[in-house]
Amino acid sequence: MRNHAANQERREQVRLTRIGLLTALGLASLTHAQSIPQVPAAVVDRARNNVYGAERTEDPAIVSSISVEFGKNIMIPVALGFTNRFVTPFADPVVVSTSLSMAGQNGTGEVLIRNNTVYVSTTKDYPVTMFITQRDSEQYAISLTLLPRRIPPREIVFTIDGYTAVRKSEYKEPGAGRDDSRTAQIKSVLRAVALNEIPSGFELQNITPGSYRPDCSGGDAEVSFDGGQLLTGSRFDVLIGTVRNRGTSVVQTDEKICAGRGTAAVALWPRIMLQPGESTEIYVVTDKSGFSGNDGFRPNLLRGK
Repeated sequence: MRNHAANQERREQVRLTRIGLLTALGLASLTHAQSIPQVPAAVVDRARNNVYGAERTEDPAIVSSISVEFGKNIMIPVALGFTNRFVTPFADPVVVSTSLSMAGQNGTGEVLIRNNTVYVSTTKDYPVTMFITQRDSEQYAISLTLLPRRIPPREIVFTIDGYTAVRKSEYKEPGAGRDDSRTAQIKSVLRAVALNEIPSGFELQNITPGSYRPDCSGGDAEVSFDGGQLLTGSRFDVLIGTVRNRGTSVVQTDEKICAGRGTAAVALWPRIMLQPGESTEIYVVTDKSGFSGNDGFRPNLLRGK
């Protein structure tokens, strides 16, 4: 009887000892768990989004327009194996790249150009580079490093500080095979300028103090190119100024007020009859080739009178 009671006491002590050990271990585990740093939310989000090898990148809707600074290369994530669309400010863009192939007549290739838009589709899984410039002009360039990623296709609109976005007009530069008449080309240029458009292939600049200015004389019709504009093309330049009636009576202006050597055409818009104090725009087209369409130049007998 006494031995049975002793055995019961020993078993109870063992049970209490086991409970104490489990309790101590549990407390130790809880204390240890509380000491583990919490996983940052960004890491958790990255793990959740890294599904099927897809890498997380910025929302394309956030970076849909990029302002380009000269001399700086821009690194852009693009879709791997899908078509990406780049809208440029150039009327006739040209792509220069040693790591991307240009599309041929059959449309196959990594770079396809349509109007002012460049389409890029590549299966390369490493960075590729490219320059985008205006045809026949190296003054402005967009320097890009494309980073192919497993993301949806991108569409990005590029702008350049100090460069006016080009709007397509009916004018086509010589050599394009679309206009075979020099007169028709000039008329198309003047029409586009009068409509406040930039002719295809031209770049808009401001006339500076050192810029060329045509020799104009109109009496009370004062011609000024101060604060004017200059449209430069591969063959033609267009100087845009103003004509103001400084007199006290109505003045009828005409193109002869700026006729001179090197001038291909002159136009005034929106009016040629100017009331006192009234102004109109004047457009002077110069031919870079020096071709005037005639065998020589005859001084106007009425100039200066």
